[in-house]
Amino acid sequence: MAAPKKRKIASECRRFQTQWENEYFFKEINGKCICLICNEDVAVMKEHNDHRHYETKHQSYSSYTGAERTQKVKQMAASLQAQQQFFFHASKIQENATTASYEVAKLIAQHGKPFSGGDFIKQCLIKVTEIMYPEKVQDFNNVSLSRNTVARRIEDLSANLKLQLRDKACTLDFFLIACDERTDATDTMQVLIFLRGVDDNFCCTEELLHMMSLKGTTTGRDIIEAVSEAVEKMGLKWDKLCGVTTDGALAMTGERKRMASRVCAKVKESGGETVRMHCIIHQEAQLQSFNAAHFPALSEIKSAFPKADLSAKKEKYVFVIASLVTEFNQRFQDFSVTEKQIKLFSTPFLVDAEEVEESLQLELIEMQCDDSLKSQHQLLSLPDFYQSLDNEQTFSFLKSEQKRTENQND
Repeated sequence: MAAPKKRKIASECRRFQTQWENEYFFKEINGKCICLICNEDVAVMKEHNDHRHYETKHQSYSSYTGAERTQKVKQMAASLQAQQQFFFHASKIQENATTASYEVAKLIAQHGKPFSGGDFIKQCLIKVTEIMYPEKVQDFNNVSLSRNTVARRIEDLSANLKLQLRDKACTLDFFLIACDERTDATDTMQVLIFLRGVDDNFCCTEELLHMMSLKGTTTGRDIIEAVSEAVEKMGLKWDKLCGVTTDGALAMTGERKRMASRVCAKVKESGGETVRMHCIIHQEAQLQSFNAAHFPALSEIKSAFPKADLSAKKEKYVFVIASLVTEFNQRFQDFSVTEKQIKLFSTPFLVDAEEVEESLQLELIEMQCDDSLKSQHQLLSLPDFYQSLDNEQTFSFLKSEQKRTENQND
């Protein structure tokens, strides 16, 4: 049995024919066959449908013949085009008004202004327009900047930014998070979570990942739950987390139950490896000899009271500074864990190949023997240098390690 023949559009005359304009007062507009008399469109672009529509509804137009009929078709086509342009123009004005309201809402949010400021901005714009361009006043009246509208616009912008960040987060090879907690004016703790990541092309991403309010308890468990929710909502994988940085709050730091320790444990359970750090405050040295060169306030006191005996205070200052140095050293010990990796990332041509992991030694030696790569390392920034490396498997292990270290070497 022969297979049935497929129906073809060409054989059924489903393409618009120019002669249908004069014969049936139809015109093709945006892929549709539109009647110029009643502005209706036929379901299927076929001559039979056009003919039936014309004969059924517009038989009276048969009185137009010859040049008169052609002129009538042109007039109707021009009228329909003008009508469509009018609606397009009105739609474009409304679209521009909506875009303008988003831009104003964005500025209000960026500068921390109250949402009610939108109405004031609109009044100012209208007043200026009334003086300079009176014919454009109605266009500015179309811009909605009420308090509720501004709030909705900012919510839309925030949601869009989250979607963009989520899409970008899926491309990250490694990332780290930095957490900070602050108490606002209502005595509510706000947990700020920042993200820094690097993708396969060594392009860095730095964004505010999330801000979450803790209205009840503020223990390490509460904070780790907030962090976990933010990380997982963005589709980030725990095994790609290579570093966590916190402030010195008790809920953040600690050996077992604090947030940083819990994050490290979570990463380890997922098969990853991460380092833990907390913030560093630079402290000045060595008052033993009462040298106040690096202490401007103390220098002013010595200058103002040259005859005063401040030596009795020296031991107190020395004790305070020594305590700060001790704390400084304790905080820097987090960096000693990754010192070799940081040096390998920042100065790969000065690192002894025997001191790095065995899996990286051959690639490192090959890199160090390439004079062209040495020149590129001197001329380019570190991200640009690693982007310039061969994307094949030549430095696959080394590049993977550098991506992880780049996040930690912020």
